Amino acid sequence: MAVAKEYGQRLIEKSKNADQDALDKIITQYPSHGFVIDKTEAATIFEHVRACTADEQALVNLIGNIALLPFPKPIIRFMNLPPEEKPNADGDPKPETKLNDDAPTEAGGDASPPEQPTSDGGEGSQG
Repeated sequence: MAVAKEYGQRLIEKSKNADQDALDKIITQYPSHGFVIDKTEAATIFEHVRACTADEQALVNLIGNIALLPFPKPIIRFMNLPPEEKPNADGDPKPETKLNDDAPTEAGGDASPPEQPTSDGGEGSQG
């Protein structure tokens, strides 16, 4: 708990987005680091809470459900056009360029979550 308090103290000093009471609440009243705090609840803890910008929302949409579960390996995907699909020297974009959603990833060839072990040691799907 001392590590959490030290990191939290540094964050509130740097961000100026919470006070000591908020830090104490987060450290003592939430069961784990992975516990989800929604926007409404976050507004009761932090000074500044906002909706995503258009660019942030585009990133959320691009990443999709793969951001919801921890993966054992990194997932590698283009977030912009590969060099061969970028505009030509005249600045004219090549026709119908798009992200390659079928590109292989380190997590097994697609962007779907990998099978997660179940408590009995077998493979099961996080659903």
